[in-house]
Amino acid sequence: MPSIPSQGEAETTPDSKPVVKVSLAALPKAQDMGGKGGRFESDFLWMPAALREHGIGESSIKLATNYYNQNGRRMSFGAVLLELGILTPLNIANLIAAHHKFPTLVLGPVKVAPDAARLLPVTMARRMRVVPFKRQGPKVSLAVSDPSIPGFAEVTQMLGRFGITEFEYHIAQEAEILAKLEEIFASKADVSDPSRFFDQLVAEAVNMGVSDIHVVPEETLTQIKFRIDGVIHPYKVMDGSVREAIAARIKMKGGLDIAMRHIPQDGRAKLILNGKKINLRFSSLPTLFGESIVMRILDQSKGIVPLDKLGMLDDTKAAILTAANAPFGFTYFVGPTGSGKTTSLYSIINTLDVTNYTMMTLEDPIEYEFRNIRQTEVTEQLTFGMGLRSLLRQDPDYILVGETRDKETAELSMRAALTGHTGFSTLHANTALGGITRLIDIGVESSIIIGAVNLFVSQRLVRRLCSCKEPHPQSALLAKANNIHLEPGQTLYRPKPGGCATCGGTGYKGRVGLYECRPVEPFADIIVRLGKDALRECEAEAKRICAIETEQTGSSIFRTLRQDGFIKAAQQGQTSIEEVIAQTESDDSDPDTQQNT
Repeated sequence: MPSIPSQGEAETTPDSKPVVKVSLAALPKAQDMGGKGGRFESDFLWMPAALREHGIGESSIKLATNYYNQNGRRMSFGAVLLELGILTPLNIANLIAAHHKFPTLVLGPVKVAPDAARLLPVTMARRMRVVPFKRQGPKVSLAVSDPSIPGFAEVTQMLGRFGITEFEYHIAQEAEILAKLEEIFASKADVSDPSRFFDQLVAEAVNMGVSDIHVVPEETLTQIKFRIDGVIHPYKVMDGSVREAIAARIKMKGGLDIAMRHIPQDGRAKLILNGKKINLRFSSLPTLFGESIVMRILDQSKGIVPLDKLGMLDDTKAAILTAANAPFGFTYFVGPTGSGKTTSLYSIINTLDVTNYTMMTLEDPIEYEFRNIRQTEVTEQLTFGMGLRSLLRQDPDYILVGETRDKETAELSMRAALTGHTGFSTLHANTALGGITRLIDIGVESSIIIGAVNLFVSQRLVRRLCSCKEPHPQSALLAKANNIHLEPGQTLYRPKPGGCATCGGTGYKGRVGLYECRPVEPFADIIVRLGKDALRECEAEAKRICAIETEQTGSSIFRTLRQDGFIKAAQQGQTSIEEVIAQTESDDSDPDTQQNT
């Protein structure tokens, strides 16, 4: 993506400078806000020129302009650029800040003063994407996503009723503003009975499909947040005065030492809720205002996700199963934390014949229990390397190593593969072929990799559209912008505004995987010849093979994560284009800039 100005030097905390002060008298009248003479003119009047200055092509600008006009100019030009995937939210925020000469603001850690938050109705604050976060007499500090949003004059008029005559504007990303508003206006939790509160909290989380519960201490209150489908949602708040009692109750449930408040602790618990077997993993960490506690929920009643339900396309599934059933060799799933690698591995080993063959695992932690599989959990005393060394003496046929973190584990895995074992593991890398670089960085020789590894698979998770989804009104234009071929009658979908009861108003329910498969064999010569520097040429070769196979057969296993996502958005209607773009790199990204995570 072309360079967009960074506002790093102007990025502020609430008390830092520079700050632009605007008196109420200097602001234009309501009917002039966003007009030609207004201070905050429409971004459509200045943003195209700014894009040209920073290297955005004319074809992209023309595409966005047509989209903007076809929508009746009811959305901001910046919103159009986001929807078409031309710029990122951070790019947009930096452009707006640079144009208006306002500082940027990372809103997440900002403490919002209660007297400031109450100045605007929550409905107006959400609609105008604005958070008043500090007030000093007649002056108020505002975090806004774009002061040229149509109707923004309502904000200044409302604040004027409270005697506000001076404004300090800070530009923040829209998602941060909406998250902060949810946090501010979250309902209060009833914590009169800590034990009952814990049981109700976990039960509610399980019913809502929550993967993690976050208990976040702040100066005067404690936030309770739920992670659902990979996204954090504010749930409840409770007074700071009860945080220690609640923390103690949670720690007791997890088997943690309630007297130890200044060191990190980990624990676990098993519950039965409405006939469901629930495993909980606890993590506590001391922070400035108390202990931050995260509870991971593992609902055993859901069982292992069947391979057919992960969202793999047929050729992807065939390639993975071929590698899994090979007489020897390792398959590595790569991706960042939380991208679903372990879930995919569990689904794969659940298809193997573990009755007539021996399957053994090393995991940190064991998330689900299997029958006929010997599972070992890694601890401080039993490392992956130590456990794998002992495991290989147990005569296994299949091996699952939860994560390859160090040279010892990697070399033992390669040795196992070369001596007739079939194995699976995970790595932290951004692309499938980035797994090669990661293994070499750890200390594995490139010549060993091509003999011991069958397949690298990169994975991401995107939110699945709820059944209330609706056809995108600009489907054809979006498809053209992203080089997507739509067959007659095909359309792209988007989440229904406001959602429904099933999806809780988000428009999404559940997640689906995106997969990028790279068998090692086609890249063997490049890997041996270039070693650690092979990534660029391997990616270019994969792109070449993909183009040839797609032209000949209409499809290719060598497609990228984004191409895999576009198929699921366009041909299957499982997700939205916005989700795919948000979770994947552009297919034109420079491999040299893709750092291992």
